[in-house]
Order: sequence, then C-alpha cells, then structure tokens
Amino acid sequence: MKTTTAILGSLLLTGPLSPAATPPADIEAAVLGNNAFAGDLYQNLAASRAGKNLFFSPFSVSSALGMTWEGAKGATADEMRSVLHVPQADGKPWETARMHAAIGELSKKFNQPDQSFSLVVANALWVEKSMPLREEFLASIQPHYDAKLAPMDFIAEPEAARKQINTWVEEKTKDRIKNLLPVGAIDADTRLVLTNAIYFKAAWPSEFQKELTQEQDFQLADGTKAKVPTMHNPSVNLARHKGKDFEVVELNYQGASVVMTIVLPDAPDGLPAIEKALTADSWKTWTADLQFTSTDLYLPKFKMETDYPLSEPLQMLGMPMAFTPGKADFTAITDSPEGSKLSISAVIHKAFIEVDETGTEAAAATAITIQATSAIMQPEEPKLLRIDRPFLFAIRDRESGTLLFLGRVMDPR
Repeated sequence: MKTTTAILGSLLLTGPLSPAATPPADIEAAVLGNNAFAGDLYQNLAASRAGKNLFFSPFSVSSALGMTWEGAKGATADEMRSVLHVPQADGKPWETARMHAAIGELSKKFNQPDQSFSLVVANALWVEKSMPLREEFLASIQPHYDAKLAPMDFIAEPEAARKQINTWVEEKTKDRIKNLLPVGAIDADTRLVLTNAIYFKAAWPSEFQKELTQEQDFQLADGTKAKVPTMHNPSVNLARHKGKDFEVVELNYQGASVVMTIVLPDAPDGLPAIEKALTADSWKTWTADLQFTSTDLYLPKFKMETDYPLSEPLQMLGMPMAFTPGKADFTAITDSPEGSKLSISAVIHKAFIEVDETGTEAAAATAITIQATSAIMQPEEPKLLRIDRPFLFAIRDRESGTLLFLGRVMDPR
C-alpha cells in the first residue's frame, strides 16, 4: 500500500487521468439531483431561520459531499446517495463514478477562463500524513474534481493545519470567505478534511446608474415598511413569467450564460408558499416559459454574509449514519486500521453575496471534517416591476440549469 505522500508524488508526476466524455443526458440528470438536494437543504435552513435572510451554495455543499460519498460503504453510502438525490438507471442508483463524471463535467464548464465573468470552482483533500489513502478512492476523485491533495500533520500541528486550509479557501474566494474553519475545528483526531470553494463575479450588461439609486419602501413580511437603497433601471430587457400568486424574473449577467433568477410573490407574506413548492421540477417549470419584456425595474441593493453548520440539517435530511462513530462506514477511504473508526465530525459552510449597481459578487466554501473516533425582442413600453417585498433568488447556469447559489431576501438591510 502506498503512503499518502507517495500517492501525491505519483499524481504530480503523471497528472490525473483524463475522464471519458459524459453524455448530456447524464449531466441533465445530475443537475436535477443537485437541484433537488438544493431544495431540500433550503427548506431545512429556512424552517430553522424564520424571518431571516438566507444564502448558500448548494453546488459547493453537494460537491464536497460527493467526494465524501466516494469513501462511504454500505448503509452509510446508501443514506448519502438518497440525500444527494443521485439519479437512477434501470431502477438502480448510479454508481459513484457516474455521478463524479457528471459533476466534473459541470465544474470543467464553469472553470473556463475566457468567459466575460469570473466563475471558479476548486476542491481539495487535506489528509493526515500518517493515514494512507486507498488508491481507488483518489483515482475516483482526482480526474473529475481536480482536487488538490495535501498531506497534513493534524496530530502534532492541528492549528497550523487549520490556518493553512483557511488560507487556501481565502485565496480561492478572493478573500470573501475567511476563517471557514474556526478555532477547534481541527484537532489531533482529524484525519481528512474535504473542501470546496466557489467564486463568482459578473457585471450587469447595462449597469444601474448610481445617481438613480434612492431610498425606497421595502414591504416586510409582517406588513411594515423599511427604507432601503433601491436601484432603478427605467428600461431593461428582462425574461419574465407570471405564475399564480408570483412572478419569475431573470436578469442576465454579461455573457448571458449565468443569470440571476428571482421568484417574487404577489404579496409581502407570500414567500412561504413559494418555498414549500421549491423542488428541482418547480425550477424547470418556473424557467421554461420566460418571455423577454422591456421593464422599468426597481431592485434593492443587498449584501449578505452567512455561516451555517450543516451537520444537523444533513442528518435531518436522512444521513445520520455518516456522523455516528461506530456506525459510519468510510472504509473506502483507507485500508488502515483507523478506517473503521472514521466518521464525519462537522460540515461547515460559509457564503457571501453583494448585489449593487455594477453587478454581483458571490462566494462560498464548504469543509467536511472526518475524524477517527469511537428569443428576438420587439420595442415596447417598459412595464413597471418593483422588487419591494421578500423574494427568493438564485444564481444559476442557464444552459444546464445548475443552481450555483440560492437564497432569499426578507429584509435588504
């Protein structure tokens, strides 16, 4: 059996294997699974944070969990497969390799450097240097997630390791996500940390003029009003669709391949009904019949920084075994005696978003710590649209439909 250091050296010399082309149908199925997971996690977080703003990256969380799932076996793997909504074929769930290939293809697409916006997805494995990883585990992850592999001394220098991981996250997110792992998150029992970071920055095709930004009323869910800085574009082409009791609005970023989709209820207290309907299928329905319309748009400026411990939500969604020492089975990670003692100790997620006159900047990072323990438009009169009440929003890849970021604005202040 090779040590982690030896495997790392081999990968550096030979490079990751080139994965075979992934069928478009597989990518579509994987996106539906990811978006279904996004809806589940959103509803869990929303239910425990009534009346509060919400923002996270479902793609970041599912990517980190997907890498972790590769190391699981038995009932632990089955629970994770169910929570991640892994697709089925011929009545049987996909094997890990098929899901990795689809997610890897999406990540490769997002990481194209010649786009008119910035979108970067990065992964890393931080492993205790004394614990050898199974070559099969690495070979399954490396070609698709392009994950950095770094041997660490968690046993003797856990605090130095924590700082090194946090520095990597800060670099990948342009310093928007700091101190992802708080003091104490890494200790001498830590054996593996899996991280994902995602960063996005894009400009509006036509910027809002700053001199038109004014304090406007935003109707809160309780019926009161708050004055918030509200941007104004008197004539912008938006893709819109009117549903029952709500409207879907899609704002392009430069390049038009990534968009912000807003689901705006008709009533200030109408967001809970929309949230209950939040599924992968609902996103497909909401965005299937969008028609471009010249719009007189009012949109509040907002900024959020969120920090979510996800261990409890993920257990509530159906994967408690992965967190239970003595029951978790992550023996596919390592053949060492410690393999039977591995369990997830924490899943930590941080996210950032700022929406202003120039565009949007968003970032997120996820860490999973594993321990060894017991159309053509025609000119028309602009239609008024005031986004002046609580709303749901997503930043998504238009072509694949992938939900990169997801959240709600209850109060822009």
